[in-house]
Amino acid sequence: MIISNFAQAVEEPGLRHKLWPNSWSLSTLISIKPSYEGSDKYKFQLVPALIPNPETPASFIDIRGTDDIRLTLLKRELFEVGPTFGYHFGRNQKDGRKLKGLGNVENGLVLGGFIKTSLLSSIDTSLSYHHEASGDINGNQFRLSFDYEMYSTSTAYVFSRLVATYADGEHMSQYFGVTEIQQRNSQAGLKKFNANAGIKGVSLSLGGKLELFDAIKLNLKGRYGRLIGYAANSPVIETKNQFLASIGITFSL
Repeated sequence: MIISNFAQAVEEPGLRHKLWPNSWSLSTLISIKPSYEGSDKYKFQLVPALIPNPETPASFIDIRGTDDIRLTLLKRELFEVGPTFGYHFGRNQKDGRKLKGLGNVENGLVLGGFIKTSLLSSIDTSLSYHHEASGDINGNQFRLSFDYEMYSTSTAYVFSRLVATYADGEHMSQYFGVTEIQQRNSQAGLKKFNANAGIKGVSLSLGGKLELFDAIKLNLKGRYGRLIGYAANSPVIETKNQFLASIGITFSL
């Protein structure tokens, strides 16, 4: 879970081979993120983490978010495949004024898989599947991602990432829908709302890594996301626009 939180700032795939000793880093992440998906309130997070070094073979792990940790099991010249896992953070009715009376959405385990292709030298395309195996949201999501390597040297790396997320009806109804019971209990007077399957959002990220010294690295990331479709029209959300900013400092062990 801690590794997953830090991963929102560190997203370079790195090398992918079997683990070697002395290939880990102690990191500290400071991030600003929405209180919940669709919130217009933001919260600070300070998270220490122990992660694989991006430059060592331990980084066959590609961590893209709390619910999207990827393990490359098979890699060829033009593609790679493997499982995904992670943790979905739910929602507390105390997180926003519109949520009061709706009840909490519990956290849960996420399992799935991915395939990534590298048809162009600086652009990677990946499709991933994420099944919410436990918790209150027992749905499925698919993510189509385009990664572009903007700049890369031995001491600096800059990338951009465009992602579109599709969610099935189970996910949409449980997170963005309002049932008749919730309508009666809503302290904000929310009306019943049916949220169907569809593309729920797109996001654009810009990130980078800078090696300050041999053992100290600085990681920066900014992301803009926008909810669309039923997610954007849900009475549960407070804004369609979602921002995230983070800075991390990594000390190699």
